[in-house]
Amino acid sequence: MTAEAGGPFELVGGEHGLFIGAFEDIEYENFEILLGEGDKVFIYTDGVHEAVNADEEMFTVDRMLRSLNEAGTQNPARILEHVKSSVAAFVGDVSQFDDLTMLCFERKTSGSSRQTLCVDANLDHYADVIAFIDQLLEQNGCDEENRLRVQLAVDEIFTNIATYAYDAEGGKVEIAFSCKDGIAQITFADRGIPYDPLKKDDPDLTLSPEEMQIGGLGVFIAKNNMDAISYRYENNRNILTMSKKIGYSASER
Repeated sequence: MTAEAGGPFELVGGEHGLFIGAFEDIEYENFEILLGEGDKVFIYTDGVHEAVNADEEMFTVDRMLRSLNEAGTQNPARILEHVKSSVAAFVGDVSQFDDLTMLCFERKTSGSSRQTLCVDANLDHYADVIAFIDQLLEQNGCDEENRLRVQLAVDEIFTNIATYAYDAEGGKVEIAFSCKDGIAQITFADRGIPYDPLKKDDPDLTLSPEEMQIGGLGVFIAKNNMDAISYRYENNRNILTMSKKIGYSASER
């Protein structure tokens, strides 16, 4: 099954041959399909649509297609999770006679697409910033563990800017996201008080909370959840950039 970028999954026509490796000297026909950027492909074995429930009803290709299109706008990992959950809910506790094997992938562009969000630097916009980053991480195939790590780092950096960068008059913060070759990069830029958070020593975690000095813990948490963090002051702006590997580059696939 295939889905054009933003469109529904549809069955690909053509005769299916015997599974590879069943017998020697079996001839197979080549089949080619052209994928555009953002197109997805879903490949499966008959154990998926032939899964049966307590009433001996099969899951069927129609149900599988419906399940695919319920999650079709999500990344391939989420699509697979959804179809698997749909089959599990359908069959219940019934033991299956065949395995469920599925593969889903999406054609990505090798270039970097930079997107930005500019908001007032106050905690009223916290949810907007987290939602912005989370959506882009999901679109770029970030798994749940790394998504949570990036969210935690974004939480700490944005909270620090919203709390300390400006005086009572306030100001703006721009958050930029890009992803290239499996590396997500997030940049925070503000015109607040010049401040390099990376110059502050890491907190001594052997001390009790009462003994620790105030400040520095948020940046420490961010550094330990991202792969790299850098800071520069340029054109009257604090610019903090952090990166995290969330997928595979084209050469690693």
